[in-house]
Amino acid sequence: MKSINIVFIILAIVIAFAGCSKDDDNNNSGTVPGSVAGKVKLTDEFGLDLIDYSGLKVSTQTGEFGITNASGSFIILNLKSGTYNLSYEKTGYGTFKRFNIGVAGTSSVTTLNGTDIMGQKSTTVISNLSASWQSNDQTFTFGCDISPVPDASHPRAFRLFFSKTSDVSHENYLYTPANSWTSTTGTGVITGFSPQTLTSGGFAQGDSVYMIAVGESIKTNSYTNPVTGKRVFPNLNITAASNVVGFQLP
Repeated sequence: MKSINIVFIILAIVIAFAGCSKDDDNNNSGTVPGSVAGKVKLTDEFGLDLIDYSGLKVSTQTGEFGITNASGSFIILNLKSGTYNLSYEKTGYGTFKRFNIGVAGTSSVTTLNGTDIMGQKSTTVISNLSASWQSNDQTFTFGCDISPVPDASHPRAFRLFFSKTSDVSHENYLYTPANSWTSTTGTGVITGFSPQTLTSGGFAQGDSVYMIAVGESIKTNSYTNPVTGKRVFPNLNITAASNVVGFQLP
């Protein structure tokens, strides 16, 4: 009986040491799951907040994901220690992304700063884009037609993209202003556009400049593509961009 008790004691000691070794390995290797939590606000394309922010999927490049609740909160669980890229997706919205989100593991929660605001993809169609030089004040005036025709309750926005080549697009551009333009009528007009705005954006005097306009939702959100270094605008109506206009920078 005494020898049997000694055997049980030895087995208990071995199991205890094995358990401690496993916990230490998890803590040292960062395999204890962590998580990422954040908050999102959803608007329609006219900039009005939705009542319910639920149903937006936020996923990592390794397949883990969380779904927003009605207040826009989400959490992604079971993340090993490391760096993650996040994709925000919901039907009717363009894909928004955040990069290099660090997770420490060891049951910690990485809470994203602020609230990401996402507007529905634009249905705005831009046509008849034009550019004219105003010699009196040495600025450009840009004009375009907007449809469906907006009004005070349903304003519509568009964004300009500029390039040195005629194949300018929302992806192939040298410069886009920080802001978009909003109209409450069927005609969009931008006055007082200074040439210095373009020279500060990478153009030089005498350059041929090509411009395109694309409809965008009122609530602009964007991210920078880490590979190209260009800003990406998920809410654009890329299926109905304007004609391309070319002019020379004086």
